[in-house]
Amino acid sequence: MLIENTELVTMLHEILSTKAIRTVFQPIVHLTSGEVFGYEALSRGPVGSPFESPLALFSAASQLDMTWEVEYECLQLAITRFAAQDPKTLLFLNMSPTIVQDSRFYDGITTQQLSEVSLTSEQLVFEITEQVAVTNHTAFRNLLDHYRHQGFKLAIDDVGDGYAGLSLISKVNPHYLKLDIGLIKGIAHDPLRQHLVRSLASFATGMGMGIIAEGLENEDDLNCVSSLGIHYGQGYLLAYPNAETLPLDTAMSERLSAKGRCGMLLNPGIRLGAVCRTVPYLLPEIAVKDLCSEWHVNDTFAGKPIIQDGYPIGLIMRDSLFARLATPYGYSLYSHRNVTSVMESEPLILEQDISVETAALKALALPESRTYEHMIVTDQGRYLGMVTLKDLLSHMTTQSLARAHTANPLTGLPGNPIIHSELARVLATGLPFNLCYCDLDHFKTFNDAYGFTRGDAVIQSLATILQDLFGPQSETPAFIGHIGGDDFVIISDYPLPNTILEKVLLTFDANIPIYYDHDARERGSIESINRKGEVVQQPLCSLSIAVVTADNGPFSTPQSLTQRAAEVKHRCKALPGSCICYDQRRNNINPLDSIENYVNFTNEVNLPALV
Repeated sequence: MLIENTELVTMLHEILSTKAIRTVFQPIVHLTSGEVFGYEALSRGPVGSPFESPLALFSAASQLDMTWEVEYECLQLAITRFAAQDPKTLLFLNMSPTIVQDSRFYDGITTQQLSEVSLTSEQLVFEITEQVAVTNHTAFRNLLDHYRHQGFKLAIDDVGDGYAGLSLISKVNPHYLKLDIGLIKGIAHDPLRQHLVRSLASFATGMGMGIIAEGLENEDDLNCVSSLGIHYGQGYLLAYPNAETLPLDTAMSERLSAKGRCGMLLNPGIRLGAVCRTVPYLLPEIAVKDLCSEWHVNDTFAGKPIIQDGYPIGLIMRDSLFARLATPYGYSLYSHRNVTSVMESEPLILEQDISVETAALKALALPESRTYEHMIVTDQGRYLGMVTLKDLLSHMTTQSLARAHTANPLTGLPGNPIIHSELARVLATGLPFNLCYCDLDHFKTFNDAYGFTRGDAVIQSLATILQDLFGPQSETPAFIGHIGGDDFVIISDYPLPNTILEKVLLTFDANIPIYYDHDARERGSIESINRKGEVVQQPLCSLSIAVVTADNGPFSTPQSLTQRAAEVKHRCKALPGSCICYDQRRNNINPLDSIENYVNFTNEVNLPALV
């Protein structure tokens, strides 16, 4: 039935005045923990009305020049209804450049209004859709900068479908990228899109941005995007939109968290799941002749796994199959059988959380005739993808060259570029982390007295202590980086036990006296000349460790995180002896203002209790 424009306008005004627009919330989920990271607010018209679907609602608003009124009402209702449920997560709000560029928007959402409903600006993420072109880039960027400085976060929606693409990303510099459903749906069976999404994930991680896959509707796509480095997911497979901000289904949450526990330990190496390719699999009942026909037409994949109920049961290599069929009576013998009759029934199957180096060693341990077979990669036993020895060696070579190029020449530990990349990675995951900033006290005095050769020996000694306690072979493996000079960092994806950090201090304090002359060891100090030319006694070198965790954030960039760590370290170095200082701030408030916020450890056996 045709409805006149005047009647449509009346109906829309009635919907706005009665607040009849419905709001539903769809969870955005950590793909490695199973926790809800945030909710996207989605608006719907009244049930049974011509505007029930969001497409009809916003199309009518655009047609009747009421986009501002409708979108603004949707935003206000979403914020109010979200706040009423007392959530502690993020709220993602859709908006087009049309409304953002409207001068009324500037005064429309303020921190004061949010405080009235007990929300903070840090909880709101403005999703800017790519489907409408930006007309005034300067004014648009200025407005977004205004909101960014007030603590609001920004996301680019529908990446991969729209007007601006990478141009809009470069102008907005968002906190999050949301990949369009057109990129994600069916990605498990599309190598081209896999390469594209892997590149976007690498770009986002390198820039400290979170990346969200929209439209996850089946297990294959979920496994695929997880292996490509995607941090968060959203879609009907994970959860449907609901009027309430519901938690994730327990079974799905446990499955995702189980996957995370297998691969979350930080390791200097690359995990296998990050480099495997999603190769289309075969079902056991497929006939050999049908597989041959497919391989004659498309020889993209040299090997294919046989999967039954999601689990690998065998592998077929194209060259081995054709060699068998080329024997006398080979084709007539096997062509009408199913593929299980010619498969390798004991292929090399590896879990995605092991390192690339470990996978390469396992591949090289195979008999020579099988060295170049494909390897099947699984996630909790279920098929994830495949990888070749060539893939592994290529990644190992690239990684080795990158680390060698940026490694600190004195200790061989990763230098600043790799440290920055690791910090960006842990921030992008949005998961818990610990950053420990280690710095020697009174080291300049030592260096001036004994020379840089002995000073280098002290630095190498500290590096050895850290590698012994946090190296891959330890019980608490973590990333160790050497910033330069006497500064080091330890980065972990899990809380470091206090006893381990204490052990760093105690081991350092036990070792440092051997680097001093006998007289200095006896006195427990070293003579130096201050700026007034006076002879003064300086203590032996001690070690300060500043600890910052995800709870002390939020941190939007590696720079903001390292600046916080430097502030804590500065206060830590003001305390006597070797000590550990924990940042006590939460959400960037309550700055450190008391010595009771610190933990002080000395050479005494009985260490003070932690506070």
